[in-house]
Amino acid sequence: MFSFGLFYWLSHFLGFLYPTYASYKALMTPGTSDDTHWLTYWVVFSAMETAEAVIEQLMWIPFYYEIKCLLILWLVLPQTKGAQLVFEKFIVPFLKQYASHIDPIFKTTDQVLNSQQMASAAKLAQQYGPGIAAQAMQAAQAEAKRLAAAQSQAR
Repeated sequence: MFSFGLFYWLSHFLGFLYPTYASYKALMTPGTSDDTHWLTYWVVFSAMETAEAVIEQLMWIPFYYEIKCLLILWLVLPQTKGAQLVFEKFIVPFLKQYASHIDPIFKTTDQVLNSQQMASAAKLAQQYGPGIAAQAMQAAQAEAKRLAAAQSQAR
């Protein structure tokens, strides 16, 4: 069980946190080769996470997170160019083959995201969202204090 927890969190660090910061740093540099590297990584990683969501419902794989950590390292490391290889060999051919089916969905989604209704929803979220989030946090803190007080009284 220790292995599961350790490698679960390590896979998240390697898969999300490090690449997020590296992507930020890449965007802050004037060249584009590092941008391309990290954008390619995110496309591959997103595809991998989508496949994982389906696969984990169907089967259990021993040492899954240990294997995932190694795979992520292989994808991330510039020496291996793993993300670029997966992108060019698998993702590009797949997306080219199914582009005629995907494009209409993408176009519709893009239209919805850029619609006046979505702009109104975004404006409302921007206007009221922070206040609602602060209220929820205060309510959660008050509830946590109440539970802690009740628990200490029960002892």
